[in-house]
Amino acid sequence: MPPSESSLPDRPAAWRLVRWTYRALASVKLAVLLISASAAVLAWATFVERSYGTQAVHFGIYGTWWFAALVFGLGLNVLCAALVRFPWKKHQLGFVVTHAGILVLLAGCWLSWLGGIDAQMPIFEQTTARRAFLGTQHFELAVYDSYSAGDRDQGTYAPQAIRIPFAAGPFNWDDYRRLSWFPWRLSRRDRGVVYDRDGIRLEVLDYLSDSTSVPAPPLKLEVQRGPHKEAGASAQGKDSKETAAASSGRGAADGSDWQTVELSVQDASDPHATHRRMGLGARQELPGGQQVVFWVAGSQAETDAFLNSRPEGPLGSQGQIILFAAGKRHVFSLDSWTPGSRMPVGDTGLQVELAELNPRFSGVSLQVIAPGERPQRLMLLADYPEFNRQDGEHAVFGTYWRGPAAPQASGGGQAEPGALRGIGRPRIDILQGAEGKLYYRAWRSPQVESLGPLPGDRASNVAFAGTQDRLTWRVADFAPCDRPGEKIRAVPFSPK
Repeated sequence: MPPSESSLPDRPAAWRLVRWTYRALASVKLAVLLISASAAVLAWATFVERSYGTQAVHFGIYGTWWFAALVFGLGLNVLCAALVRFPWKKHQLGFVVTHAGILVLLAGCWLSWLGGIDAQMPIFEQTTARRAFLGTQHFELAVYDSYSAGDRDQGTYAPQAIRIPFAAGPFNWDDYRRLSWFPWRLSRRDRGVVYDRDGIRLEVLDYLSDSTSVPAPPLKLEVQRGPHKEAGASAQGKDSKETAAASSGRGAADGSDWQTVELSVQDASDPHATHRRMGLGARQELPGGQQVVFWVAGSQAETDAFLNSRPEGPLGSQGQIILFAAGKRHVFSLDSWTPGSRMPVGDTGLQVELAELNPRFSGVSLQVIAPGERPQRLMLLADYPEFNRQDGEHAVFGTYWRGPAAPQASGGGQAEPGALRGIGRPRIDILQGAEGKLYYRAWRSPQVESLGPLPGDRASNVAFAGTQDRLTWRVADFAPCDRPGEKIRAVPFSPK
């Protein structure tokens, strides 16, 4: 038995406080309390695992700070209970061995919690395996800085890899509102900004642990040709009769001359279109000859390139190219650019070479050249921007603008043999940005008349005002798609 407190000589208050704490940590009452709490928690964990699964019980109980504190408190109690009886007598050998075994077990649990590896290695019959898969999640960013002189000389360059741990939890984040009987908020989840350093900011907005793909509804527009009329107004004149005859959907139902246009982005399953990360765009020609085009941006850089694509000054006879790279726009005139020659892309360290100019189809082929890397191809079409091939490797996105000198329909209204239809016609480009919002630009050669975010709430927009191509149009229905033609929908958690 340890000496009683009354048998000790007078000591300073701090020493007595430490002594009292030490004896309290070694008390049997505390041991009974901690063991009972541990048993209750383990029993509770059994029901949680049965209801939500193994991953959930590790997230909600075994991997939490409060369970680690409980294990640490139990280990501290066992250690103090053994040390308070030091020096040990021979007849206490069983007591010491028992407590030492418990301490070794708890220490192993503690070390596993801190730095243990939980992985799976699938091995099939008559095969070997060398790679295990961890049960953790992380983001991995590849950061491409500017090229140094040594990199240019040696022709080698490797990006900086940044690994960002990410604890998401076992459920969809919206599910935690429904699973209210368990204190999930005490568990660690990485929400919001998970990395903010050296000008790079990574923010997690939502997480789906289980999801499914459903067909994405098309972008629906309502378009009206010529001067604006109220819904239900009678159609008069030749143009009104043509529009009313071409009307469908809403227009056919209420008697107005609004035409419904539906545009859907398709998956680029064609092996020749693998460069289209967000699928092939869609277009529709209106009865007046105007074109409406829709496609989806695959990155924020592509969205920024769209918003910075307005041409500058006269386009010239061959047209103008706008390249967007490293957050800046770069203007190139094709009148002073001969095929085979190279131009620097600002101070990015990149060069761009004009490989081919095809006036017949209003298209250009470019090569983006980086030191020590294979050239990346850009193919830009002035009248079919939804088919442009961009350079996602170096985040270089381009737009080709061609003025009135572009190949038009030849005499008699017939297009040139082999030429694309729709060359030089007024066009409305609509882009779903990387954040899911809509942006547009109205192009009527030789200028972009308007460019910017597309207003919502069914607000009407007027394009090509004051001309025979005037259009009044508005968004009737829009739901952002996560992949070409698909929308990701969360699957709520179910015990089954």
